[in-house]
Amino acid sequence: MLDQDIFRFRGTKGEKVTITLDALLGSNNQGERATLLLADNIPKVFFVRLDGSALPNAMQATLPATGSYLLTVAEHPRSKHRPSFRGDYCITLESFGAAWQTLEPTAWVEKLID
Repeated sequence: MLDQDIFRFRGTKGEKVTITLDALLGSNNQGERATLLLADNIPKVFFVRLDGSALPNAMQATLPATGSYLLTVAEHPRSKHRPSFRGDYCITLESFGAAWQTLEPTAWVEKLID
């Protein structure tokens, strides 16, 4: 079963963002894989960035329009063929604009750890 946590933030056209996904400190999940997906939620705009590399992974993007964006963390079930991540994580959003100030979980995030 795929576990997806979806976050929302508001960005501005031309804003450069860096999103980092990492397992919580002290966990044994470094090097496992999770999918990080960034997509717009703006009418008539199509923008998608995807990163499925090993943790910690990071993605950089320049936002194409002002509006709402969705950031999805997809944790995959473990299998003998692929060391997929499933556990607690830390996600950060860095920018010089307002995006980092508006990052919030949606109803699809089951728990938050401060």
